[in-house]
Amino acid sequence: MEANNIKCGVCGNTLQDNVKFCGKCGTKVEKQENITQINQVILNKDTKSKKSEEDGIGDIGITTMMVGGLRILAGFLLLGMLFLGKDAESFFSLKYHFSDVALNFVEGFIFIILGKRLLNNVNNNTKRYLWIVIIMSAILTILGLSLGGKPFLPGILLIYSIRSLNKLKKISIPNTPPPTYSIRGWRWLWVIIGSILILMTGILLDLSASTPIKEPVEIAIDKGAEYSQVTGNMYRNTKYGFRIKFPEGWKIEPGDGIHIVQKASFENSTIIIMVQQLDLVENEGFTSIKDAGSSKEFIDTVIEGAKSKFSDVKIINFGETKIDNEPAYWVEYSYSYEALNIKTKITNLSYFLAKGNTMYSITSGTTANEYEKMKPEFYKSVSTFVLENY
Repeated sequence: MEANNIKCGVCGNTLQDNVKFCGKCGTKVEKQENITQINQVILNKDTKSKKSEEDGIGDIGITTMMVGGLRILAGFLLLGMLFLGKDAESFFSLKYHFSDVALNFVEGFIFIILGKRLLNNVNNNTKRYLWIVIIMSAILTILGLSLGGKPFLPGILLIYSIRSLNKLKKISIPNTPPPTYSIRGWRWLWVIIGSILILMTGILLDLSASTPIKEPVEIAIDKGAEYSQVTGNMYRNTKYGFRIKFPEGWKIEPGDGIHIVQKASFENSTIIIMVQQLDLVENEGFTSIKDAGSSKEFIDTVIEGAKSKFSDVKIINFGETKIDNEPAYWVEYSYSYEALNIKTKITNLSYFLAKGNTMYSITSGTTANEYEKMKPEFYKSVSTFVLENY
């Protein structure tokens, strides 16, 4: 007969089978198998928790490898865009470089190597690999944001890596040697050298393929009378596709400047319409004035040009608006004009919009002391400007 080893947990008295209370002290007896089962459940829970944390580290390995694969895929896509040439650049509104291709390949291979080492391998080097992934992801995220991109994948990888690093703190890392990898020791030197050579190749290809930037060339404005139509105070130009209503009673006549196609005047006030056509790079053109830069950049350029004629040009105000539902920039500025030894202060209000290879500007001006009185007339005339060819 098998001996009964069950004892009372309070007094140590040996208990008989199937008794519910200790015969010596009266303490209720807990079944041994129940205690064993409880202990096993706790042990299983701890084991599963540890396994879950380790799986979390493995997940970051898979994610890192996926990001690496996507970077390499992006490298091949960019390479294809380069061989497609300028038409593809125009279609996608992007400009690619061999250095971009090289960078994607290098980043992709390094991420794949790091991801494979993190995959289900929690060892003494795991923390180091996680830190490398975090640093690389942070650099890519910052670069992407600074260049105006949307670095979604590097950002997600950065957050995920930091979470995995926190999980690593809860796992007891064994003292066993880490797995032996095919790339280790001096072989890392070849990886670094290979990465540098790939990057340098991309940069050298960019330098050898670069061509001088073609500067826009202005095309002479055609002021042929057959393109101009004046009906009352309405002026229409069929060559450059626009119309505008000048204020009632103003004198309307052809422009007398190289870019001025038409003007209207009344006493000291004038409104002039200027057109500039540019011989742009193939497949490029204006979708709107915004293609010429931000309002500040564009207005700064305009004012610099005005300063070549009038040294005391001063910006009063500038901003963005819409004319005929097209984006437009405007600037209000003053300067001094001297004629017959008489210096007069002038205030101008200019609007700019662009389409295709054509830049349009409407400039209204008068003496500074009459400007506020004439401004409503300027506004009213500008609001009637319509592009008819678009």
